[in-house]
Amino acid sequence: EVVVIHVEAPDAAGHDGRPDEKRNAIECSDEAIVAPLRASAADHPLRIVIMPDHPTPLSTRKHSYDPVPFLAWGPGIAARGAQRLTEAEAQATGLMFDPGWKLLGDFLLAD
Repeated sequence: EVVVIHVEAPDAAGHDGRPDEKRNAIECSDEAIVAPLRASAADHPLRIVIMPDHPTPLSTRKHSYDPVPFLAWGPGIAARGAQRLTEAEAQATGLMFDPGWKLLGDFLLAD
C-alpha cells in the first residue's frame, strides 16, 4: 500500500516570498503528519519519503529545476549521514536520482 500526501503550503509561501510562512508550513507538516506517522511505526512498520515536488526558492519566488532534498526512512533504508533535510546536507550524501521518478522504485524495493 502507498499513501501520498501533498502539502501545498510551503510552495505557496515560496511564491509569496514569505520565509517565516514557509518555515511554519514545513514545521506544521512535520508536527501534524510526520511525527504521528513515525510514532505509529513502532506498532506498524512503515517507510516514509518526505520531499518537495520541486524547489521554489524565496530568492526567485518561482519553480526551479534544481534537485530536491528528500528523506527516506524505515526498515531496509540505510542512513547516509545527513542530520537535517536541507539541500546542502542532501548533496553531501552523494545520493541522487536522475530522473527523480526512480526514487520511488528504489524506495518501494528496499530490503
